Amino acid sequence: MALRKELLKVKVGEKFTFNGEGDFFTKDRGYKIESIDYDNGTSTTYVQVIDDEYDTQTLSDTFLIKNFTR
Repeated sequence: MALRKELLKVKVGEKFTFNGEGDFFTKDRGYKIESIDYDNGTSTTYVQVIDDEYDTQTLSDTFLIKNFTR
C-alpha cells in the first residue's frame, strides 16, 4: 500500500525566496506564485512563479519545497 502524497498548500500571489543551489535562479531573490496546476496522473503540483523582471518559470512541488522558503 502506497502512502498518498500530501498536496502542496500554496496560494496565488504568495511570495517565496530562492535559497537553493543552482545557476538558473538567483539566490535570495523573491518570486511570486502566478498560477497553480495539479496533475492527478503524477500527483504533482506545478506552480508558475514570476520574478521582479517579469520572467515566468514553472516549478514542481518537489523543487519548490527543496529550494524556496516563504
